Amino acid sequence: MSALAAGSPVRAFGFTAVGQRDHNEDALLVNQDIGLMVVADGVGGHQAGEVASELTCQVLAREIAEGSSLPEAIKVANRDVFDAVAQSLGREGMASTVVAVHFKGTAWELAWVGDSRAYLWDGQLGLLSRDHSLVEGLVQSGQISLEEARYHPKKNVIDQAVGLQGEDNLRVGSNAGVLQPGQVLLLCSDGLNDVLDSAQIAEILASEGTLEEHSQQLVSAAVAAGGRDNTTVILLDVDANATAGAGVREPSFVWRYDPESNSYAGHPKLKAWANVPPVAAEVADGTLMRKLPEFDRSVSPTQRIVETLAGRPYLLLGLGVLGLVLLSWLGFML
Repeated sequence: MSALAAGSPVRAFGFTAVGQRDHNEDALLVNQDIGLMVVADGVGGHQAGEVASELTCQVLAREIAEGSSLPEAIKVANRDVFDAVAQSLGREGMASTVVAVHFKGTAWELAWVGDSRAYLWDGQLGLLSRDHSLVEGLVQSGQISLEEARYHPKKNVIDQAVGLQGEDNLRVGSNAGVLQPGQVLLLCSDGLNDVLDSAQIAEILASEGTLEEHSQQLVSAAVAAGGRDNTTVILLDVDANATAGAGVREPSFVWRYDPESNSYAGHPKLKAWANVPPVAAEVADGTLMRKLPEFDRSVSPTQRIVETLAGRPYLLLGLGVLGLVLLSWLGFML
C-alpha cells in the first residue's frame, strides 16, 4: 500500500504478510490526506483480532479527521473496540495493539499501545516506542538483556491493548519530532522485531533501494527467517528538498543501535542479580498478574546479603551505627 498526497513532503509505503498463520489479524492504514499512518495488530483469534485491528484503524482515521490528537483518538478506539463485543462484532476478548503517527508538514506526533513499535533510522536505529509488556518491564529493571528479551517465553505477554481494559487503566505512549531529509520512520507489528534483530533491520534500511522496496524486503526477511506471526511494516521519509523543521523538540529514544560498532546506547544495564529466573505471568480479566520469582540457588547466601546491603545504603549505615553502640556497651561492661 502506498500513498502520496499532492503537496505533501511525506512519502509512505506499507506492506503486510500473513506469515505462517491461516489469516491476517494485522491491519494498516496510510492516509496522506490527513497525514495518518497506522499499524494495528489484532488479538483474539479468527473473526476477532482482525475486527479489532480494522476497527482501530477506522476510528483513528475518523477522529483525526475531526481534529482529535492521536492519544485522544486511541482512547476513543479503546472504547469502541470494547463496546463492539456487546454489538456482536467480533467476540469476547478481542483487542488490538496499535502504533500510529500523525504528520503536520514534516512534524510528527507518535502514539502507541501494546508492543507494536516505531523506529527512526538515520544511520543508527533508534527505538521511539516502549513496549507495554512483561518482558519490557524485565529489561527496564535490569533482570534480562535485550537479546534475552527476544527469546523470552513470555515475550508476547502484553499488559495494554486497545479494547483490553477500561479507559481509566489505558496507558497511551507518545513521542514527537520532525522528520528530516535522510531519516526514515518505521512502524511495525511485533512480527518484524520478534524475528529480525536490530542489525538485520539496519542492514536492510542501509542498503540501496527505494522506500517501497525496503518495506517489502523487511517483511519478506521476517517471513524467510521463519516468522510465524503476521508481519506488517510502514516506512516513511520526506523529500530531499523538504524544509527542515525548526522549534520542535528532538524525539526521545528508548535506545539507539549503532550498526558500525554493533552496540546499543541508552538501554538499562543488567543488574548483579540478573540471573534470577524471570517472573511468571498470567493474564486474567485484562490485568497482568505477576508472580515473585523463586530464589536462584546458584547465588550463595553471603553473596545475596552483600548485594542486598549494597543496594540499601541506609540499612548499611544503620547496621554500622548499631555495631558502634554494641562495641561501646561491651567496652563499658569490660
